[in-house]
Amino acid sequence: MHRAISLVASIALAAASLAEWVGPASAAAGPDPVKIFTEVLEPYGAIRDYTVRVEAKVRIPDFRVPDFAATVYFKRPDRFHLETKNFAPLPRGTALFDPFRFRPEKNRLSWLAVEPLEGVPADLFRVEPLDEKGKIRSYQVWIGGNPKRILQVESLSVQGVKARARIRYALVRQGSDGLWLPERVDVKMTFPERGVRPQENLLYGPDSPVSRGMARLEDFPSEGAVEISYSGWAWNLGLDDSLFGKK
Repeated sequence: MHRAISLVASIALAAASLAEWVGPASAAAGPDPVKIFTEVLEPYGAIRDYTVRVEAKVRIPDFRVPDFAATVYFKRPDRFHLETKNFAPLPRGTALFDPFRFRPEKNRLSWLAVEPLEGVPADLFRVEPLDEKGKIRSYQVWIGGNPKRILQVESLSVQGVKARARIRYALVRQGSDGLWLPERVDVKMTFPERGVRPQENLLYGPDSPVSRGMARLEDFPSEGAVEISYSGWAWNLGLDDSLFGKK
C-alpha cells in the first residue's frame, strides 16, 4: 500500500514538473486569429472602391528603372487598374492596398509569436489562402499599433518569389469619416535564383508592361526594392466597371 501511494505521488510530481516546464496551454495559444483579423478589417468594410495617387522608386541591381507616378483604381472584390503616362513596373501584390485578401473565411489563420517590429509590439500570424489556384502560397502578417493595423506583410508565391512590405499609415479624413491608410510602403523582393523567371513575376501584369521596358528579365538579380508613397486617397466614388477594362 505504501509503495502504491509512493508511486502515485511520484507520477503526480513528474506530471507537475512537466506542466511547469511546458507552461500554461493558454500562453502558447496566443490571441484568436479570427477575432484579431475581423477587428482589424472591420473599419475598411465600408470601402466599395478607392483611388489614390502613388509615387514609386524601383531599385533593382543591374536594371535602370525611372521613378514614376500613377493613379491606382481599386474596386471590390479585387478589380485593379493603374493609370500612368510612363513606364510603371508596380508590383501589384504588394503595392495594392487590399486588406480584404486576409478575410478569415478565405484563409487558414494561425498565430505564430509576438515579434516586435521597430520597437512596436506585434503579433505575427501565418495566413494560408484556401484557394489552391491562387498565386500566393502563404503570407506572414504582423499586426500591432493602436488602433491595431497590419504593419508588415511577407508573401511567398507558388513560384518562390518573396516580397516583404513594411506599411506606414496616416489618418485620412473624408467628410465625417476617417481611416488609417498607407502613407508609405517599403517593399523588399527576393527572386528565385538567377536564370529562373517566374511565370507570375511580381512586376508582370496587364497594367505593368515590364516586357516592353526591360530586356532579359530572366536574368533578374536575387533581390530588389520598391519605395511607394501614397497621397490623395478617396473612396466610395462609384467607379464604373468600364474603367477596369482599359489597357
